Amino acid sequence: MKNLLNFLGFVACMLIGFFTATGDVQTFIHFAGPLNEMAFCFLAFGMAGIFMMSAILPDSSRAKEARGLDEKNRF
Repeated sequence: MKNLLNFLGFVACMLIGFFTATGDVQTFIHFAGPLNEMAFCFLAFGMAGIFMMSAILPDSSRAKEARGLDEKNRF
């Protein structure tokens, strides 16, 4: 379920970034200047990258320990 939500977040951010880059978002959001629009686009693509990496990368070992899955290495 976690990977599905991360994948949906990735798709949503990619669509927002793409439509901002093509200028279609200007009908809904009026930016103060082209620099603000570029920053919004880059932030959307950056968030898409973060969602993609969190969907692809495995959980860290600390998260597994916190859930009690690695009992032999506990103190």
